[in-house]
Amino acid sequence: DRISLIFTAADKRLYVSNDNGAHWKTQCKVRGTIFCVAIHPKQSGTLLMGTEMGLWKSRDNGVSWQPSSQGLPSGAVYKVAYDTHNYSRCYALMSSGLYKSENSGESWTRIQVTFAQEALDLTEPEELQDSEESTDDLPHSFFVDPRTGALYLGTTHGVATSTNEGS
Repeated sequence: DRISLIFTAADKRLYVSNDNGAHWKTQCKVRGTIFCVAIHPKQSGTLLMGTEMGLWKSRDNGVSWQPSSQGLPSGAVYKVAYDTHNYSRCYALMSSGLYKSENSGESWTRIQVTFAQEALDLTEPEELQDSEESTDDLPHSFFVDPRTGALYLGTTHGVATSTNEGS
């Protein structure tokens, strides 16, 4: 019978539970805030952790960590996710943009965000409009659809959808 582990983070600590969240233990403590954790969908024990100190990878359920930032600029990683349709593909969100890895986080390339004009709806109710206009197209959030593998990017200008892994 396979034991399922649940991970969560709070501030500088990564917690793990092996009893569906009834009890938690500190798995590790890091320098800097932990923003996110992603569990590899097929490689048991493999995790990616985004922190204010960059991206880290563990192959032993979070006991030890190594930097996983080849191709990433220095800085915080706010979100990381694996693509459940291609287990070696994952994405990382930084303030400088969205990055993609095709080798389980060993190396990264930046995804350029472009919009089809018809995909944008720039009209929004006045109460939701920003007082200062932003001109960046940098993603502020993203979601990988586990059913289809589609990538959804939330930016200042709207939501962009990619069905080709951000290419």
